[in-house]
Amino acid sequence: MKKKILFTGGSGLLALNWGLSIANEFDVILGLHEKYISQNVVRTVSLCLESGSDFSKILENIQPDVVIHCAGLANVEVCEANPDMARHVNVDLSVIVAQSCKEHNVQFVYISTDHLFSGKNPLVSEEEPVSPMNLYGETKYEAERKILELSKDFLAIRTNFYGWGP
Repeated sequence: MKKKILFTGGSGLLALNWGLSIANEFDVILGLHEKYISQNVVRTVSLCLESGSDFSKILENIQPDVVIHCAGLANVEVCEANPDMARHVNVDLSVIVAQSCKEHNVQFVYISTDHLFSGKNPLVSEEEPVSPMNLYGETKYEAERKILELSKDFLAIRTNFYGWGP
């Protein structure tokens, strides 16, 4: 039986491409919110991350082995113009998802960012002190800290990616 992986932010560049690339090996479910996509390779489910109890119901129904949390507000300019919304989406909603995963004993992977570092050094280790470049980086780091406090078994991936979207 294939392991189930639920991606939040399923219509985004990372989740969609990652999910499609592993669909032969895993049972992939893309969690969608405002943007819906049509394809026949993986399943989709409507997600609202505002409520821990609502997300818990999704976990109970789907019973994923892993949740990969790709949902977030990544537009740097929008984050700077709307700091409260950036904190809510990038921190509060991420913590809700992580808490639900902890309660249901589901592995959790948080997608962070390379915006935690100044960019002055081409390669940095995970032990290097962070110096967020912008509010987006600040909110991603704040979420990262809170999530990793919930469980030492959770994983945060600091990454950068680019490419064509849907």
